[in-house]
Amino acid sequence: LFILINNYINGNQLNVDRWSAMEVGIRSLLSGEYPYTVVDHLGGRTSNFPGLFLIVLPFYLMGSVGYLQVFTFALLSWSIYSFFLQIINDSWC
Repeated sequence: LFILINNYINGNQLNVDRWSAMEVGIRSLLSGEYPYTVVDHLGGRTSNFPGLFLIVLPFYLMGSVGYLQVFTFALLSWSIYSFFLQIINDSWC
């Protein structure tokens, strides 16, 4: 569901440029440009840490940096489910 929402919404119509700054930063880094001088769709510049570029790179290569949000939500949901499942299993023993 979140992947469909991510693909349905046009990010250029949003007044948020966090995703755009990350995307243009990665694109410029892959093309050999300095990533912190490139301007995004709202005229802002990226302020991301260099390590964040490496974390987001697989999602950029899959087609959208927004997939990072879907992945982290799924990871958080799985972690909470596993935590409470462990508590329930320990209390039944």
